[in-house]
Amino acid sequence: MTKRFKHFRKLSTEVRLMIWKFGKPSGRIVDIRQIQRRVIREEWNLAQQEAYWRDNDPEKCGYEEDEHGDLVKYSKLWGFRSDAPIPGILLACRESHEVAMKWYPRVFKCSGDNEGPGSVSIPQTYFNHQEDTLLVSQETFAPKYLDETDATISYNLDERGIDPEPVLSGISDLAAEPDFTSIENLAMVVTPDDKYVPWGALSGWLWKILARTFRNLKTFTIVVDYCVSSPHWRDLKMTAEEKADLVFMDELTDVQNTFSFYQQSRPLSRQEKEYGGLVPKYCTYLYTSIPFRSVVRGLAKINKERLDIGGHESFNLPEIEYKIVVPAKLKAALERSKHLYYAKRSINQAD
Repeated sequence: MTKRFKHFRKLSTEVRLMIWKFGKPSGRIVDIRQIQRRVIREEWNLAQQEAYWRDNDPEKCGYEEDEHGDLVKYSKLWGFRSDAPIPGILLACRESHEVAMKWYPRVFKCSGDNEGPGSVSIPQTYFNHQEDTLLVSQETFAPKYLDETDATISYNLDERGIDPEPVLSGISDLAAEPDFTSIENLAMVVTPDDKYVPWGALSGWLWKILARTFRNLKTFTIVVDYCVSSPHWRDLKMTAEEKADLVFMDELTDVQNTFSFYQQSRPLSRQEKEYGGLVPKYCTYLYTSIPFRSVVRGLAKINKERLDIGGHESFNLPEIEYKIVVPAKLKAALERSKHLYYAKRSINQAD
């Protein structure tokens, strides 16, 4: 049963506001994805646009005849959506909402294909630019990229350093949006498998992303594993909201193998019972620090080269980290399973 302080409303306004401020949540990880909001119908109006269209063929400008024979053009309005849980302080009451809105404005609007009425989507994501971390991946911008290009997305860098376009094209569209350029903490999913991702090419690709839009970052986290669902933890049920409640792991470890190792249903081996010598299988091949250091050095080298040739493209590189992202419920379950595993092993060794 939830305990309530019945006399809270009787406190002075100054005291209540202080309490709300002390209740400010810690930073969240907010995963966003681009979605189509609506389609805007534009009619050809020669009288109003004669000067602009004088030398243009309507069909070449994307106009076509509708069922009534009128020239029309359909442009799509894109926006961003996130399933990240809304901070509770925004939902507690009107007073707490007014306080929390100073920390969590609604942001991440997106412009349509053309200027005009209704060409900007309404921002719908609560985000703290100083505390929260924006999480992006290839899937973030893939819907719009596929709709505009009808191309097959390449999710990998090749040996020639050709860039996966969804992220670059999507981020380039946001270069003038204050909601994005003022972000201080960014995380990007980059699965480190050197069969597909040459680390030398990765530095140049990441530099382009930071230089185009995210030049004011304080921390940049390369997410080397993004674990949301897996058959390895089929006994762990998570709702859509729980899957969107993301946290960073404390160490670089193979989450799936570690979770399987600590499962209570797995019988202890003889070696574990007698000596306790086994440890979870850590994925040292993928998560070695050597390629990570090379990426950091590569970013610094590129930034210095830009500074030496003029400096207008150079910027202060943020602190770079390498982490794994998982749902908070999965991390808690892993810690609980780990505690129970060592308790069971201690009992067997005592016997």
